[in-house]
Amino acid sequence: GAVGTAAGIGRIFGFTKEQMNTALSMAEFHAPLTPVMRSVQYPSMNKDGVPFGAMIGTLAALDTMAGESAKLHMLEFDDYSYLLDTLGKTYEIMNLYFKPYTCCRWGHQPIQASIEMMKEKGFTADDIKKVTVHTFDSATQLSKIVPHETDEAQYNIAFPVATAIVCGEVGFRQMNNKALNNPAVLEMMKKLEFVMDPEMEAQFPEKRLAWVEFELNDGTIYKTKVYSANGEATDGIDHKWIVDKFNRILDPIMNERGRKAVLQVLTNDLDIKLRTVVADINAALVQYNTGEFEALN
Repeated sequence: GAVGTAAGIGRIFGFTKEQMNTALSMAEFHAPLTPVMRSVQYPSMNKDGVPFGAMIGTLAALDTMAGESAKLHMLEFDDYSYLLDTLGKTYEIMNLYFKPYTCCRWGHQPIQASIEMMKEKGFTADDIKKVTVHTFDSATQLSKIVPHETDEAQYNIAFPVATAIVCGEVGFRQMNNKALNNPAVLEMMKKLEFVMDPEMEAQFPEKRLAWVEFELNDGTIYKTKVYSANGEATDGIDHKWIVDKFNRILDPIMNERGRKAVLQVLTNDLDIKLRTVVADINAALVQYNTGEFEALN
């Protein structure tokens, strides 16, 4: 965040090579390195230090313009110079995953497993006595508190899994602040148990895996297969997948005209004025801002 912000500002203001190196050095040196497990065990807007990365990158650029000095950034060290070998050839974003659900990636596997098993076997949340999620240790350490705001809901494992079981979806409609008091979801959270599976743990972080066991009120036991959630780069994610996700997630808060306007900018017209895009988005969000949006399924 800090380095990207500094580089972007430097590009906009036409920094010389020396100025750019100074800004990148300053940004990288002071970039926030946040404690990952603390941020998921005690979720809040501290998560990943996002705003402070942007702030530090901005300050690095401003200090550079003011004449401050800084020497060397990470990419100038021999140990990391290999990262430049594929510059302009390999785009690492193509190796990232895209989240199908509006929560921490570590919870996506049991979410997908639960939704698909319930569809396959035809049982509902009311039929369930207990749910046991078997996954890697870090996922079991995600917060399980009853959330009071959306960050506590997203960086949580119990609330999203319970939401998936009750609502069949985990998107904006289920994860915004207006939806956090769904009594059926809160009741389902009490039926969840999370267990570290040694086989899942041995494959983390290269793979994020989970399987789910359902015990129904009539004594029936269902066990899912092992899941690695959709959206990995190896899944062959294409433009249609991303557009479908965009429309599915934003449908509750942005009308079709607004969604089409944003997609038009991203896919066809990168030279459109930003104020035009913002006006279209703001107009499209009226249905949410005026209270016409229904929070719960």
